Amino acid sequence: TFKPLWKLTQGFLSSAGTVASAFAFLTLLLFIFACIGAEVISKLDWSGAGADVAKFVSERFSSLPLIMLSLIQFITQDSISDIYYPLILHRP
Repeated sequence: TFKPLWKLTQGFLSSAGTVASAFAFLTLLLFIFACIGAEVISKLDWSGAGADVAKFVSERFSSLPLIMLSLIQFITQDSISDIYYPLILHRP
């Protein structure tokens, strides 16, 4: 009897629109914050902070996709201290 499996499949399919809308909303929100991050972090002059921090900023915050990837890493708390620690030391 595949009735429970069929009900589960129907439930997944009926919620696909809601999941897609939530995904689109979160992607838009991430894009907006990445644009803000591009203006705030990447536009600052990091040359006085040292070569290692300037290199870190150019590697992590040089393009919008890289900023979005850093934000996803920050949201999921995947080694977030590697991102904010060098920046906080030189620009508290």
